[in-house]
Amino acid sequence: MSALGVESSYLHPHGAVKDKQMAASSSHGDHPPQFGRREHKSAWCASPVALKDPVIARSQYLQIDFMKRKSITAISMQGLNSNNYVKAYYLYHAMNGVDFHSLRDEGKNTRKVSWAL
Repeated sequence: MSALGVESSYLHPHGAVKDKQMAASSSHGDHPPQFGRREHKSAWCASPVALKDPVIARSQYLQIDFMKRKSITAISMQGLNSNNYVKAYYLYHAMNGVDFHSLRDEGKNTRKVSWAL
């Protein structure tokens, strides 16, 4: 099994996720969704205006369109710096890009939360 190529286009020239396949709920002008890759010199950051409202802040997302069904077995993350990083996140999936479903803990009816501390 090989990496899907989200890390960086130049590191995965065959099957790499292109910039146009990445979107976000909002972004800071200098930190667009395409910067949401590991080993990028910067990072995706949600809009500072969106982050000021706790309800809106919790609904910020980074979306990756893999273009076809893929099996995701691991996720690796990094923050912009020691003060700016995601502490927890939920994973959602959709086959049509519209009807998203949350990844759930096996045998439970609760959303699976992943902690990145």
